[in-house]
Amino acid sequence: MSAPTLKFSYAKIPNMGDLLNELILERIFHVPFENVSKWADWNLLGIGSCLSCAFPRRPSGFHPLWTLRHLRDCRRKASKAVWGTGFMAEPDAGAFARGGWLRFLAVRGRLSLRGVEKIQGEKLDIPLGDGGLLAPLLLEGAVRKTVEVGIVPHFREKQAPHVQWLRERFPEARVIDVQEDPLQVVRQIAECEYVLSSSLHGLVVADSFHIPSLRLRLTDAPAGTGFKFDDYYSAYGVEAPAFQVERDFLPDLAVLKKNYSVPADLVDERREEMRAVLERFLKEGNWLGSSLERGSSPGRPRGTAMD
Repeated sequence: MSAPTLKFSYAKIPNMGDLLNELILERIFHVPFENVSKWADWNLLGIGSCLSCAFPRRPSGFHPLWTLRHLRDCRRKASKAVWGTGFMAEPDAGAFARGGWLRFLAVRGRLSLRGVEKIQGEKLDIPLGDGGLLAPLLLEGAVRKTVEVGIVPHFREKQAPHVQWLRERFPEARVIDVQEDPLQVVRQIAECEYVLSSSLHGLVVADSFHIPSLRLRLTDAPAGTGFKFDDYYSAYGVEAPAFQVERDFLPDLAVLKKNYSVPADLVDERREEMRAVLERFLKEGNWLGSSLERGSSPGRPRGTAMD
């Protein structure tokens, strides 16, 4: 008899941050899964700025029958959980609360937590952190530092002139392409002494290895306004404003060393919380079939303040 398959929702695109979802389930938790996109199908919502997928807006011309059909469909499905993701922007008033069958294992930061609590109308006591903090668990053995500076542009900025300016400033730097094999991208980041990145998960992975990093702003090409970065850093209670790279205004490692403020002990604590809560969810097997299908009461999802 084949093992049950987890219905896993994440952006399946050639980008290290998104493909960390696959690596984590395959190499750390050894769980068979398939990528799905429809809300009615998934059991687990993974890493990315996709938390709004759990709270889609009501359609225009909202009618009570839409709500009844929606709730009926939800109650037929296996339990759904959110792990390590966050909002791309502050959620608006049109977001639709899902009710007790949507379980929050962890969200990326305090800003996303605040948004969820506002929509759901309840306080949550859950871990905060990006799932990418588990990156060190993907590599075997010690990683040797071979490069002083790693430059990690967002995949939409690989050809931006700003990358060349940075290479001129740091001639020995390694430019890391987040669209290459994701496991190799993780290793390449881990081998750096310092990381300069306009990619969120370039920064997350750097933090996971306790590598001092600097958040860069190169162009307007990446989606969003910077909310996801602020959200991520809010999990540590720190602020990390973006360094706007210009031809005549480039980063300085001395400033990076002085200003880097993500505490290593808190990173390790967040990682262990993120690992433990997902491991518990997978072992419980609630995603194999909804308790509602078996006729029991939906109750309150575990992992909330009422635990």
